Amino acid sequence: MKDEARIPKFYNGIKPTGRSLNQLIPKVLQGIQDKQALRPDLIVKAWGSIVGDKIAAMSRAIKFDEGTLFVNVQSSTLLGILQQYEKKRLIGELRKRFPSAGVKNIIFRIG
Repeated sequence: MKDEARIPKFYNGIKPTGRSLNQLIPKVLQGIQDKQALRPDLIVKAWGSIVGDKIAAMSRAIKFDEGTLFVNVQSSTLLGILQQYEKKRLIGELRKRFPSAGVKNIIFRIG
């Protein structure tokens, strides 16, 4: 619906100002379908299966927002290991499982 231009406030043309449902409904339904495909809650829930049971017990995915997954970890040692050695692999795995989500980054925090 974003590409649909608004009719100016004081429009005085010959074309009707209303839009038919045939024009609007497909765009609205496509927007709903796109949001449903993203499903950030599924990305957060999949964290444990991606990293495995041992690391999942010491970390927790908090949220997925605008291509970034935020993860809390229990120790600075685990934080360093995940940031330096595992981050690229984890991003690749997330991209493989959720291609339409647009995973760009993972931010690890001690928490």
